[in-house]
Amino acid sequence: MWVLGSPHLRSSKPDCFRHAARQIETRCGDLELDEDGRVRAAISMTLCELKTARYTSLPLECQAFSADITTALQYDAPYASCVEAISRSAQFWASYSGYLREIPQLCFAFQRGNAIDEAHDIYRNATLEHIAFLQLLSDRDENSETQRSQWAALVAETKNTLVELRESSIAEDASAALAASLHDMLHEMLSKINDEIAHRQRRKEDDVALAFSHYIDSLSTAAAEIPLTLSLRLIPVLDELDGKLHQMVTRADQMNANWLAMQNSAILAEQTIREFSEAATGASAQLNKSAQQARSAHIAQVAASRATLRLAGKIEQMTAATHEGLSRINDSAAALQERLTFHHLDSGSTGWNLPWPLTLMLTQRPCDDFVIDRRSRAAHQDATATTTTAGGTAGLGLRFRFGFGYPTGLYGHPLAILALLCLRLVWFLALGLLRSPTLVRLPWLPFFANN
Repeated sequence: MWVLGSPHLRSSKPDCFRHAARQIETRCGDLELDEDGRVRAAISMTLCELKTARYTSLPLECQAFSADITTALQYDAPYASCVEAISRSAQFWASYSGYLREIPQLCFAFQRGNAIDEAHDIYRNATLEHIAFLQLLSDRDENSETQRSQWAALVAETKNTLVELRESSIAEDASAALAASLHDMLHEMLSKINDEIAHRQRRKEDDVALAFSHYIDSLSTAAAEIPLTLSLRLIPVLDELDGKLHQMVTRADQMNANWLAMQNSAILAEQTIREFSEAATGASAQLNKSAQQARSAHIAQVAASRATLRLAGKIEQMTAATHEGLSRINDSAAALQERLTFHHLDSGSTGWNLPWPLTLMLTQRPCDDFVIDRRSRAAHQDATATTTTAGGTAGLGLRFRFGFGYPTGLYGHPLAILALLCLRLVWFLALGLLRSPTLVRLPWLPFFANN
């Protein structure tokens, strides 16, 4: 067990005892009145002593009170189990009881050391203050010596100033006497000058009065001669002035007339400019309107061009479809004609002349036996003009809509009736396609739609 004053407690080496002592030192004020704190501190010191003895089997219940350098003491940990474990060993208990008794003395030693340190600090501070006070006194002595030197120089300078003032006062008295004598001399000289001036002024006044009287006499003589001279000299001047005034009046009238003419011209020019401005405004509005119309026409033309392009495409498609359909109809009609011809030859009948009307429809031959009304005849002419290059003779039979009568030699042969019904069915299908809203409306389509 380490005693108080041991070098291990005051050593600067960071060992277990020093760490525990530092922890106790920070809580000495509480340990004097707190029994639990003294018990925990005694346990920590006991564990440090056991560590120095190289005990490997320390009580596990006391691990929380181990004074490690890296950890602080746990002053709130329960210590009953640790004290019980220490009491099982007489050596442990002896160390524990000794440290428990020495904790207050250790705190007293720490407090005494702290008091000594405080006394050292107080003495050091007092010494520093005394040194500063002595330095202040030394500085004040130096300042006083400097001030005394300055005062001595100031007193010497004041004495010199007083001597100079005394000398200047003597000189001032001499100058005052000299000034008095000069004043008397000046007064005498001024009186003489005033007398001389008064004398010369009287002489000047007499000379001026004499010269003025002579001048008045000469003016009187000249004034008597002035009216006659003026009258002789002013007559031609007045005549000339009258002529000048007359010319000026004439020129003023001319200028007034010119001014009126210029004013009228300005008014006329203003009206002309106003009319020109109105005309320019109207022309600008007309140009704007024309530009808008041209823009609208351009837009309409572009739209028409696009519609024409679309229409041309549709026409090409319809022309191709028409060519294909008419070629099929021509083939079908040719086959039908051939079959009917063969049937007629095979039957050997002279009363059935079915190829004749079919040949008429397909070859566009005139026939007096057909009864064609005006509407069918117009349709025949229109179809002949529009389908010469697009379908041959087969399209003509479709556009007739079979508006003619039977020839005299046709007596209702079943095959002929069947062929006519098939052609009429094809015509109705073509009309349905032409009247369909999905097709493009062309200018010549209403003819077929109405017929």
